[in-house]
Amino acid sequence: MPPEKVFPAFNFIIEALGAANYLDDFRSYNNNLLCALDGTQYFCSKTIHCDNCSTKEHKNGSSTYSHTAITPVLLKPGCNKVISLPPEFITPQDGHKKQDCENAAAKRWLNQFVPLYKAFGITILGDDLYCKQSLCKLILQNGLDFILVCKPDSHKTLYQWVEELDGLQAVETVVKKRWTGKTHHIDTYRFVNQVPLRDGKDAQMVNWCELTTTLPDGTIYI
Repeated sequence: MPPEKVFPAFNFIIEALGAANYLDDFRSYNNNLLCALDGTQYFCSKTIHCDNCSTKEHKNGSSTYSHTAITPVLLKPGCNKVISLPPEFITPQDGHKKQDCENAAAKRWLNQFVPLYKAFGITILGDDLYCKQSLCKLILQNGLDFILVCKPDSHKTLYQWVEELDGLQAVETVVKKRWTGKTHHIDTYRFVNQVPLRDGKDAQMVNWCELTTTLPDGTIYI
């Protein structure tokens, strides 16, 4: 049976949870729901494969075949429960010569399911893989917010701006001491608004922030 046949069950559950006000317990900053996107590989083989497999060619001439899906969930910091949303499978797309990827699958998921969930108020979370201009613009065009990881090595222009603005003392810093129940942690927040996500006149302007947590002995907590 095609997995899409069970997708309506996800929508039924989320609507029922909303009607029962259960989603209110998951709301976070700005009263939004946090929706994390991440890819999960659920099959991998060097011999067994099908037309829907993703293929990785190795230097020794062998191939690895796999199945991966994006599995969005609603979550809340400090809570050990999540609410699953319909997945999006990473699989060869009709009419496309290039192999499917996680970023493309995320765009399909947004286009398909955001109209159903937009009214709940959603902030998209994701790692550096999702922090691309095309995906950020799509999220904003759908009326959603996003909090995405942006690493210095993949967002050099953004970090050059941050470095220059820091030299001009335009990057704000807030330091907070936090008691964990056993020891104090020092949280240092640095942030600046309206910096370009990439190079170019059409660059999407974003708000950048950084959090560094330091232990009492000076060790940076990871």
